[in-house]
Amino acid sequence: MGKQDIAIETYKYFSSLEGNQHIASEFALKKIVDILENYKIDNILELGLGIGSISYCILEYSDKKINYIGTESNDFCLNALPKYLKNNFDKVKIVDSLSKVLTTKKFDLIIVDGKDENLLLVKKSISNRGIIVIEGDRIPQLELIKNSFPNSLYVRLISNYKNPDYGPFPSTDWSGGLQLIFTNPNLLQKLNFGYYKIITAIRYRLRIIKKIK
Repeated sequence: MGKQDIAIETYKYFSSLEGNQHIASEFALKKIVDILENYKIDNILELGLGIGSISYCILEYSDKKINYIGTESNDFCLNALPKYLKNNFDKVKIVDSLSKVLTTKKFDLIIVDGKDENLLLVKKSISNRGIIVIEGDRIPQLELIKNSFPNSLYVRLISNYKNPDYGPFPSTDWSGGLQLIFTNPNLLQKLNFGYYKIITAIRYRLRIIKKIK
């Protein structure tokens, strides 16, 4: 199964489950898988596991052992995760907040998919060339993180297609995007940042054209 197929099948699977109202979009899952493929990602922190769509997709995709820690405090989600993640549940260490993440390892990828009052701790938790992904808009979290990393490069990744009919979100809306932050970019990340900026600009223009038509 190809990487895009894993993202699609994950989205279909979680779309069929109770609590699907806040799962990551199909486009977001595809882009997260792209990041795993393009960069050396061994340690992942997800803030707000929800019912597990992102962690499930990553662990289904990866053919290597990943140190995966996630935060979650919602009772419904905590009860759902063992059932929904299936064999991947034992691969995720779950704590209730970022302040409880006790590890000497720095995270290569931090995924912000929920609120955490200790969000500023990400600065101490991320590796030297670490990447931060914010699922959806989450403007307050975005501004807080950008201000914490003055040398960072930020780009919004947007889709060029509407939500599929088999998901929980309106098929009249664009498939939701991601906020991508290279906290201390190296040359490869700078080049990819430029590429993403161009693609995003093109897609914004295409959306306007489609709306006019």
